[in-house]
Amino acid sequence: MTGTRKNRHRWVPGAIFILIFLVFVSIWGYGRHREKELLEAKTAIMARQVAIRLEEYVSVRLNRVAEMRELWLAGQISSPAPFSRYAMNLQRQLSGLQAVNWVGPDGTIEWVVPEGPNRLAQGRNLKQHPGAASTFLAAAETGQMRLTPPIELLQGGRGIAAYIPVIEGGQTIGFLNPVFRIDTLMEDALAKGVRDHFAVTISDGDQPVWASASLTPLMAAFASETQTINVGNRLWKLALTPSEKMIRGAHSAMAHLALFFGFLLAVGLALVYTLLVKREDQLAESEARYRTLFHNAQAGLLRLSPDGRIVDANRTIAAHFGYDDPERFVREFDFAAHWADAGERMGFERTLAERGEIQGFDALFNTENGRSFWLRLSARLFSEAGHVECVAIDVSQQKQAERALMESERKFRALAESTSAAIVIGKLTQDGRSTTLFANRAAVESSGYTMEEMGAIDSLELLHPDSAAIIRAWREAALRGEQPPIPPSSELQYRTKSGEWRWIETSSGDFELDGERAWVSTHFDVTERKRAEEALRISEAKYRNIFENAQVGLFRIRTSDGKVLESNPTMAKFYGYDSREQFVAEYYMAPNWVVPAERERLYAEFARGRGQVNNFEAQFYRKDKTPIWVRFSATLSPDKTYLEGVGIEITEEKETARALVESEQRFRALADSTSAVIFIFKNDRIVYANQAALKSSGYTWDELRTMDPGRMLHPDSIAEIARLQTECQQTGAQSEPIEIKVFSKSGELRHVESTSAVMLVDGEEAVISTNFDITERKRAEQALRESEASYRTIFETTGTATMMVDEGGIVTLANAEFAALTGWNRAEIEGRMSWTAFFAPDSARAMQEYKKRRDRDPASAPNQYEVKLVDRAGRVHEGLLLVGLVPGTTMRVASFLDLTARKQAERQMLRADKMAALGQIIAGVAHEINNPNNFIYFNLPILKRYIEAIRPWLDEAAQRRPDLMLLNMPYEAFLEDLHKLIDNMQHGSRRITGIVSELKDYIRSHEVEERRPQPLGHAIDHVMSLVGKQVGKTVKRMEVEVEEGLPPVMMNEGKIEQVLINLIINAGQAADKDDSFVRLKARRAETAPGFVAVDIADNGAGIAPEILSKIFDPFFTTKSRDQGTGLGLAICQRIVEEHGGRIAVESDVGRGTTFTVFLPVHAEGAA
Repeated sequence: MTGTRKNRHRWVPGAIFILIFLVFVSIWGYGRHREKELLEAKTAIMARQVAIRLEEYVSVRLNRVAEMRELWLAGQISSPAPFSRYAMNLQRQLSGLQAVNWVGPDGTIEWVVPEGPNRLAQGRNLKQHPGAASTFLAAAETGQMRLTPPIELLQGGRGIAAYIPVIEGGQTIGFLNPVFRIDTLMEDALAKGVRDHFAVTISDGDQPVWASASLTPLMAAFASETQTINVGNRLWKLALTPSEKMIRGAHSAMAHLALFFGFLLAVGLALVYTLLVKREDQLAESEARYRTLFHNAQAGLLRLSPDGRIVDANRTIAAHFGYDDPERFVREFDFAAHWADAGERMGFERTLAERGEIQGFDALFNTENGRSFWLRLSARLFSEAGHVECVAIDVSQQKQAERALMESERKFRALAESTSAAIVIGKLTQDGRSTTLFANRAAVESSGYTMEEMGAIDSLELLHPDSAAIIRAWREAALRGEQPPIPPSSELQYRTKSGEWRWIETSSGDFELDGERAWVSTHFDVTERKRAEEALRISEAKYRNIFENAQVGLFRIRTSDGKVLESNPTMAKFYGYDSREQFVAEYYMAPNWVVPAERERLYAEFARGRGQVNNFEAQFYRKDKTPIWVRFSATLSPDKTYLEGVGIEITEEKETARALVESEQRFRALADSTSAVIFIFKNDRIVYANQAALKSSGYTWDELRTMDPGRMLHPDSIAEIARLQTECQQTGAQSEPIEIKVFSKSGELRHVESTSAVMLVDGEEAVISTNFDITERKRAEQALRESEASYRTIFETTGTATMMVDEGGIVTLANAEFAALTGWNRAEIEGRMSWTAFFAPDSARAMQEYKKRRDRDPASAPNQYEVKLVDRAGRVHEGLLLVGLVPGTTMRVASFLDLTARKQAERQMLRADKMAALGQIIAGVAHEINNPNNFIYFNLPILKRYIEAIRPWLDEAAQRRPDLMLLNMPYEAFLEDLHKLIDNMQHGSRRITGIVSELKDYIRSHEVEERRPQPLGHAIDHVMSLVGKQVGKTVKRMEVEVEEGLPPVMMNEGKIEQVLINLIINAGQAADKDDSFVRLKARRAETAPGFVAVDIADNGAGIAPEILSKIFDPFFTTKSRDQGTGLGLAICQRIVEEHGGRIAVESDVGRGTTFTVFLPVHAEGAA
């Protein structure tokens, strides 16, 4: 039987090896599976973040461009200049926009911003674009924003474009057109870490949009994470695949190490088991003596005698020890002998004897076959019965787990202390604080804190606010029992004990520890990488901008003959070509060197510079043979067949350099010749002072450049100067002049007017201060203030309307007499109104001409002349204006002496004399003309009857003589001409009668007629009934408007009707347009209280300015001789003036004329 057991045990070591190794292989496989799941989860999270980032990135820019619709409709950006400024500002705020264009309703791209890189798109029609036409038409049809699929951009490259309709009054007036270049959009929107660690593929339906990298076989075997992105009105599909580096890096080396350790453990246990086979065989022979007492018990039950012998046992305990038969187990098994540690057994027995029972005593036992396992014993001593009842539970797995945990912790500590990564374990308390439980050496060294210090500090206190927000959100979610939002890997910024801010890339996880939420975080210091990435980002942005907006020339030239092989548009433009293609096709460098020897010098420079040359300057001929200067840096190809490089045109620079030298010379000459005191300050020191500064201050240049400038300032002025210079440095603008007090070297106090501005000196910011000594002016101002009171009294008591006018024509001072005369109060006049507002246009023009002459030569213009002043009510005051200059200033004093009453009396007397004389002349002339004219007029019909009486004889003679000639005319022609002569004589006679009648009417208009208060509307109605139809035939529209509630006017109704009829007929005759009109409007006169006004307006040809002043003169007319005498307007003016009113006229050549009749209302109506 022993031999049989031995044969049986020969396969056990192999089985142990296979079993244990398979266990570790399973653990390794499970670890690999978990690592893959973690990578898939990380990929899914990153895919969602990328999708959100892209969707938000494009949406924000489309929304900001869409906001421009409201600005356009408000008229703020509806012209190219404000549109360009707003679009450029938007592009500076939001990167990634290739262009913001304005597209007309017909699809033509009218404006492009910025113009340089997008010039090719300007003027193109989107309806002709194969990729964009359908999207543009859809936007136009629906009135909604539409986004194109990836298309070839008109300005070059692939991209997408949106069309945002701008609708006004239900009509589409144009489209806002943001354009994105795909490569620029993706590089700007996607973080570099995403592009480095993942392959990103984006498609629009079946059409690929962008791919960051191609998939390797290893990457293709990994399942990609897909997301749908809503971009504008389109759905993009995003596929994210981890890079090979990510996939390989996801597999932990510890898994392989555990597999290797499992292999060694399996081999070791197999060897140990082989050594214990003999003992196991001996134990196996005794196991047959024991059996089980309780077959259905899940726990091991046994009864021991006082000497430790098993009296009874169940199947479970027997099975623990490898027995199928409990009876054999009881019979054969020596329980006391199988304690692995005799000391533990003795301790168990001693405790049991002392207490009578024992609970949860863990002990290690050995089975007959050499297997060791743990039992947790609970026993009670029954002294009377003389035995011990014992319950045994197998806790081997728990013990193995605890041992594995301790071993894992030991390994973890060893690994944590040996790695360069910082590892921190912490626990989250219920009050939201975090306590650090463990930090390895790398964490302590990198932070500068000891383990004890870290345990006392909440990690939030060390984090940057942006990073703290991420961790705080994780804590709050953890405390609520939610899944923490912290990503498996993130970049955070923290402050070390020394105060330095550093970046770490952290991988974090959470677990439960003692019933509380705990976390473990692995940190890698990426500060230098972040700095490098920031520097790289800035560098990439800078060089990308340089390349895309290249203002420098880029070229490749064949060395043999200087043929241009490649060039950018800027280089072509340098040489006078409109296109790069034409430049490349036509231009050869070799024959276009202004100095041919310079070409040999260039190749000599290449030889010395090992195929490179930097900042080589030379002159070349343009296409039109004009010379230009070019500075270029180039590299010679290895086979010396071509050279390529960068060039800039420096013709202007050369001219500027020469001009700069001349400018500096002029500046110094000007500065040293001016009387102004000029200082230049840099870093609180004087770096320049002109000769006036040296003379004014009394210091030498050596003293000024070494002294503190504050020594020259009065204490009251120090703070003001500091404020002024700070304001200049902040705004960059020239300051307003201020008055300060300074001391000269001798201690004399001087008053100075100082102005400051910012400038560059040797590349650094400096302040230039220009100062004027106003000490004498301040003294003069004091004297002026003292005398001003006395002059003010004189000014107010001159007895005439007096005002003071500045250089710009604004009334700065007016006395009470002037205010009373004009009707405006002094607060309305002073500092607000121009002097031209108070005078009639002809007087204002004359005054302006006198001012110009007086500015050139004070003696060339009169200092007193007659003018017309118009008051607030519209009344004209004639008078004498006396003008004088205020000594030492540009101010003028003008006094107006009102001579209106005297002038009116003089005119009335003169007019009465003239009219009396004219009346006598007209009466005599009318009598002398009427007598012969009546003789002619009344005898012409008699002459016609005489001719008709002899007509039969004349006809008979003409029949007898067909060739009858009278006065060298055939008979029929003679008769026709004779009748025309008689008709013309009758027309001329009637014309004479009309003229004489008008002369009599003009004389009779001065006669006194009856007047009474009457409504003006009645007179207008009567006038329209007389001439309305007649005028309506000559114009398209005849409009009449009478304001309700007009007060009555004291008038002779017939005379006023005569005036209105004359003006309406004249307006109808002046209308010469297809849409001609005559408009009559009666209203209250706003500018002339106490008057009503009647406007008669037409849209005819207007009246020329040189004629306008003559239209009221008697006998002046622009009509033909048979259409008027020139007395109509003169009579109208006389009638209106006799009624106490006036006629005003305004005319715009080409647009029409308006006559306005002002009539005073009846006194009771005015009240």
